[in-house]
Amino acid sequence: MESRILPIEQIVVDESVYPRCKWGWQTAYDYAMSMKAGAEFPPIVVAELGGRTVLVDGMHRLEAYKQNKESHVQCNILTGLSKDQVYLEAIKRNIINGRPLSSQDKVKVIIDLRKMKISEVEISKIICIPLGKVENFVVDRITNTLTGEQVILKAPMKSLAGVPIDDSAVLSQQVFSANGQMAVVDQMISLMETGAIKLDSKTIVNKLKILRKLIEKAVLKKRK
Repeated sequence: MESRILPIEQIVVDESVYPRCKWGWQTAYDYAMSMKAGAEFPPIVVAELGGRTVLVDGMHRLEAYKQNKESHVQCNILTGLSKDQVYLEAIKRNIINGRPLSSQDKVKVIIDLRKMKISEVEISKIICIPLGKVENFVVDRITNTLTGEQVILKAPMKSLAGVPIDDSAVLSQQVFSANGQMAVVDQMISLMETGAIKLDSKTIVNKLKILRKLIEKAVLKKRK
């Protein structure tokens, strides 16, 4: 495996061979601050595929370098792999490295591996879920639209597993797919508008009161 410094703009995030549905803004920010403080991180892993340099492992590190206005990054480069082999490599590395894959990520991976004719035993080993729990793990997190399209549910929408959803629910799903600070605000708005937030939880209600005070404080500060 070759190691080389590459321009960040050359690295492509191809969703068909990268297992994360989204990256965490907070994780990338924490990495960026650690880098500024002098912390050393492992090289990002990429692969040469179809004339492109695609990301295999290191999304949060890549975003951290971008936040720090870096133009180049140290990479370990995989060569001579097929598209399926690159995807398998990306899955295995992201399962054990950095921020854990979300449940939605794992469901997508399971569905993809089944399409690749990977055995259930091997899938269990790859995603680190006991063999007897793989099927329920998927069933508990998927549903279909009214037109029959399969949808992998994000955590806030998990209660809709197995229940056909309409276009409005699909749009709510999209809100939870976005990245960055704007996404956090959009997610909170969506939870409140759809009544999905658990107002019967004393802990959540108390946190909402704290949030309200912080928002009022921030707005007042902005007006000054």
